[in-house]
Amino acid sequence: MILFKVKREPGRPLLSVASLRLKKDMEELASKRYLAGYTNVNISIPYMDGIYICVPVSFHVKSDCDCPYSNANFKTIIKVSPGYPFKPPEMFVLNKVYHPNVDLDTGAVHMQVLQEYEWKPVLTLNSIIFAFETLLNEPNLNLVPCNPYNIDMAQVYATAYDKFYERVRWTMNGGVFLEKYEFEYNYGENKNKRRIRNENCGNAKRHRYYEDSEGMGAEIELKYN
Repeated sequence: MILFKVKREPGRPLLSVASLRLKKDMEELASKRYLAGYTNVNISIPYMDGIYICVPVSFHVKSDCDCPYSNANFKTIIKVSPGYPFKPPEMFVLNKVYHPNVDLDTGAVHMQVLQEYEWKPVLTLNSIIFAFETLLNEPNLNLVPCNPYNIDMAQVYATAYDKFYERVRWTMNGGVFLEKYEFEYNYGENKNKRRIRNENCGNAKRHRYYEDSEGMGAEIELKYN
């Protein structure tokens, strides 16, 4: 017995469960975002990479934030698999940063919300972005990558915070550190941002949103002063 049937336009494939859920996540981000208050966030148009939907998210830590990363940029990618929302996404930092929870070799982010045993389908991109924003101010020393340099970072953070603070600021100035890792100059807000474009839809005002044959996409900028 057929309980329901989804109608679609000829020649247009049905969106996957992951794409449909991601669409809702992006709409939630455009209308309301959980605020930790440490960063300005810019979310760019998602794109496909094989079976993954990749969501570029950049974080600019506010200059008045009382943490080692004040005024720094974290350029990240959230990789959503076809198993989403039943499986957690992966998150990577693309620029080299000195942080205990960001693997220096791979850029993989190690935080609690992305762990299989912690993940729940009710969690969203909003939850992940909020958790990462919080992580920038409060590293989780229980989830440090196996990379020996990350382990050393965690030890220094726990036992000699002033030294950890200095190391972060040194790396933000750019250069080669720990004998092999090249860091870029990392001060100041990213100027290549695009603003939200609102469109009228009947009596409702909606953020720019579109779907295509590859999946879904959205472009929003979330900035809080």
